[in-house]
Amino acid sequence: MMKICLVAVNFLKHHGEGRVNYEIACEAIRRGHEVTLVARNVAPELVKSDRISWIKLPSKGLPTHILSYTEFCYRVTKWLSRHRDQYDLVHVSEARLWTGADIFTSHFLFDTWLSSPFHPWQIKPSIYSLYQLMVGKWFSFWQNKLFPSAPSLIAVSETLRQELIAKGIAESKIHVINNGVELAEFYPGLAERKALGLPENVTLALFVGDIKLPRKNLETLLKALKTLPDVHLAVVGKLKRSPYVNQVQKLGLSGRVHFLGFRQDVSEIMRAVDFFVLPSRYDTFGLVVLEAMASGLPVITTKAMGVSALVTPESGFVLSDTENVDALAAAINQLTTSPSLRKQMGQEGVAIAQNHSWGDTANKYLDLFEQQSLVKKSVMTNQEKSLLKVN
Repeated sequence: MMKICLVAVNFLKHHGEGRVNYEIACEAIRRGHEVTLVARNVAPELVKSDRISWIKLPSKGLPTHILSYTEFCYRVTKWLSRHRDQYDLVHVSEARLWTGADIFTSHFLFDTWLSSPFHPWQIKPSIYSLYQLMVGKWFSFWQNKLFPSAPSLIAVSETLRQELIAKGIAESKIHVINNGVELAEFYPGLAERKALGLPENVTLALFVGDIKLPRKNLETLLKALKTLPDVHLAVVGKLKRSPYVNQVQKLGLSGRVHFLGFRQDVSEIMRAVDFFVLPSRYDTFGLVVLEAMASGLPVITTKAMGVSALVTPESGFVLSDTENVDALAAAINQLTTSPSLRKQMGQEGVAIAQNHSWGDTANKYLDLFEQQSLVKKSVMTNQEKSLLKVN
């Protein structure tokens, strides 16, 4: 039995990065460990466990994400400075603290996105893009400060692992643990389009992602759609401040692009469409692609997404150039004109996704935690023996 401290803003079942933290905590208590969560938000079912202690650091209501997150990190750092020695292992989700830990998980490398020609600041300097630049540089500073000296790092994809190695971080201390998928929620089936507000009797593709910033690359998908008059596209994402509604109108696609806004029923929508497209310009993983595969959908994605390492030629298309409209249109056309290909790829995608459940992901984290704890204890024991010999 270990005493484990897990640090993250969220430990929530329906919250992207927070889902990973939630599953780690669940597996830790399932194995009988004592767990302390240092967090803002924790799922009620976790708090009910007698093996969970919650150090609650609620939001102070500061304006902007950068101030709010920095305030959280400052409070975590102060708490860890007093209590870190009480734990066999400390795991931190992301490196935005003023202190180290035994293991960090990296979900996103800010240096890579800052250097992208598609970063908002590179495209058009403005107050909003300046803010995005400041956020990226601030978080990048702490990643560059803490990652090189961390005893162990977890990267959520092989793509991210290679980026960390390129930054000079020792290859031996980087472990790849892919994110998982909720197989009880995302599975193949048929859903009624009309009930979901979707067009019937048409070939329907699906895009799910942030449609405020250019990183998810909806614009290239819309350009490809312009050349494919028989294809409709459902877009799930928050519409506030999105420039793509106007682009759809300018391209004459208003009748074929269906903006659904933010939705909680993405899994149902996936069971109602024909295939999934996300030509992202940078994603260290891209969980929604794995969710689409679990739902029995053929997928079209890019090498710029970490999840692309899981997409085989039998389950989808991985494009090497995120800006190649013709290549994207050709892949969409193949799926549009061949229902049998869609079925074949969908079945293969399901088989792949079933090997990447959240349970599998959490098991890999806890196996590594237990292994690293033993290494840490061995090192401490050897240091104590050395001190005794000196004395």
